[in-house]
Order: sequence, then structure tokens, then C-alpha cells
Amino acid sequence: VIGSSGGGTATLGHTEAAELLRTIHEELRKVEDAVGITNAIFVSLHGGKGFDSASDTDTAMLYSAKGDCSVELMKTGMLKDVNKRCVELDQELAKRISDGEIQGLICISCDVDLHASTLRAAAATKIPVTGSGGTSLSAASS
Repeated sequence: VIGSSGGGTATLGHTEAAELLRTIHEELRKVEDAVGITNAIFVSLHGGKGFDSASDTDTAMLYSAKGDCSVELMKTGMLKDVNKRCVELDQELAKRISDGEIQGLICISCDVDLHASTLRAAAATKIPVTGSGGTSLSAASS
């Protein structure tokens, strides 16, 4: 899973990033032979603020999940600093996709610039990609 709390997720009661990731993980595990979330990179703004009105100095949190959806708060700080760390994690995830370790990708209001490496790797390896967030999915598909 790559993405953020921007757009619809910020307004649909999904302001708790760790809970959202765990919920997606549990739903995925209901699918036959699915393992759920093994990797996630997710950015959330403090107080449930939406990304439509965000600035680089807003407080943001970067969450990561590994293994059996073990969610960890990786960084809290200004959005511009959180985004820098996000790009680093994105490059690591892209390598895992390229190495064949990831079988599918879910994008939730993902910033295509922050997640460019992962999206390129997903396209190159032709793994299935799905998600939510019309604007971001449209940008990711182009």
C-alpha cells in the first residue's frame, strides 16, 4: 500500500492511518491465498487535515508497515521533511517490486511524484495496481 490520508480518506473517518492499514490488511486476508499487507508507506496530516489545503510546513506523520502489517510511525515533522523520508522508503519498495517480492499494489490518494519509483517498478513488472483517489489514480495511470 502506498498513499496518504488526502482526499476522501481524510473525510470518510479514516484519519487513523494505522487503523486504516490494519483494516485493509484484514480485508485482504479474507481473499483466498492472500497474505494481506506486507509493505506500506502512508502519510497522514495531523488532525485529519486534507492534503488539498496542505502546506510544506504542516505537521505530518509517516507510517510504514512490514511483515504481517506491523505498523510503525516512522517520522513526525513538517510535511516537506516527511516527504523526503517517504521518497527514500519508496525507492526501497520499488526495489522489492523489481525483485519480485511484491505481487500487487494498492494506491490510496498517492502522490505520484513521491511514489514515482514504486509506480514505475509496478508498471515495469506488470503487477496489478488498484486503489482509491480519483485524481491520484488518474495521474498514476498516465
